Order: sequence, then C-alpha cells, then structure tokens
Amino acid sequence: MSIIFHPALFDAKRFQSLAKGDLQRRIQFAIPPGNTFGRDIDGYDISSFRFEQEPYRPVGSIVDYLFDHLPDEAPTFPGLARMILLLGKLTERYGNLADATDAIYLGFLNAEEVALLRAQLEQCPYDTYRTMEEKNALGKILAVAENQGMGLILSQM
Repeated sequence: MSIIFHPALFDAKRFQSLAKGDLQRRIQFAIPPGNTFGRDIDGYDISSFRFEQEPYRPVGSIVDYLFDHLPDEAPTFPGLARMILLLGKLTERYGNLADATDAIYLGFLNAEEVALLRAQLEQCPYDTYRTMEEKNALGKILAVAENQGMGLILSQM
C-alpha cells in the first residue's frame, strides 16, 4: 500500500509510438520533463493517502476516493458508468499499469479520456463536502492536462 501519489502529464501517443521495448522506458519517454504536480493544488492536498473516518478504513488516492464514493453518492447520474471506468484506469486496484510496472505507475488516461472525465466530473452531483473537495481538486488536475492537450498518469511511492 502506498503513501504518496503523484499525478503527471502524460503523452499517450508518444507512449504508444514505442509499442515494443521496456515499459518503464516507454513511460518515462511519455512524461514530459518537469511537469509533475506538487503535493497540493490551490492548497488542497492531492498526493496523500486517503482514509475514511466513519467507519475508519484506508481508501487510497484522490482517484480511489472518488471511485469508491461516487457510485453511492450519484447512483442515477447518466455518465456514472463511463466515469467509473475512466477513474478505474488510475486506481491502485484496477489501474491499467498497476500490474505491469511493479506498482510504481498505477495507470494513465489519454488526452481524450482526460477531457471526457473532466466533463463528467463537472456534471456529476455529490452528497458530501469532502466528495465535492476531492472532485474539485481532481477536476483542476484534469483541467491542466486538458488545457495542454495531454493525458494524465498516476504513480505511487
């Protein structure tokens, strides 16, 4: 179980262009230098491990938190299934790279998926203040990636 999560901009087309070869090298090739986000965005912690308070239990990253909570908070939202599928690609349990990279990199979204997830998150309702904060923080991360025409990758330590 990791403690710190790091989102970074990701060029999925560059990653795909090296279809063969060492996976770690392909990932590094697709992450533009100096573009990782810090530990927070606008003062809101985006990198720390999340816990559920009542009942107390470990959750994971900001993405894992939303992946776990949005189905309960917005069960009738029309875009929920697609949003959960996209969030799942970045989670500790189901990430599209989690098994292939010794769990350093959890997963990535391409630029189109980033734009779709951001749009879905903006429209999705929520029940709790914490979910709103988590959703807004992830939305800001996705906005940075979308504005630069990039995908997003999530790593852990």
